[in-house]
Amino acid sequence: MLCIKLLQLDNKLRADELAFLLTGGVALGDDYGPIPADWITEKIWGEINRVSALPSMKTFLPHFSKNIELYKVMYESPNPDQWAFPADATMC
Repeated sequence: MLCIKLLQLDNKLRADELAFLLTGGVALGDDYGPIPADWITEKIWGEINRVSALPSMKTFLPHFSKNIELYKVMYESPNPDQWAFPADATMC
């Protein structure tokens, strides 16, 4: 909580980003189109689309769509926390 508050005070964490972090976004029955791979669940596809609506993540969905097999490696990894996230995935 302290870290979150400090980030907010330094304007390094936006309210919409915090809300997504805490909730995964709110699913309102939106249609995000066909799911592009069989390993992607409906819940994951919705969260990918909702996070891409955040200004800091606006390029993530196009990057994900072009690199689905790369993200499958992370999805199947026993240690996804050690996976090297592509730097160009969130370039604004």
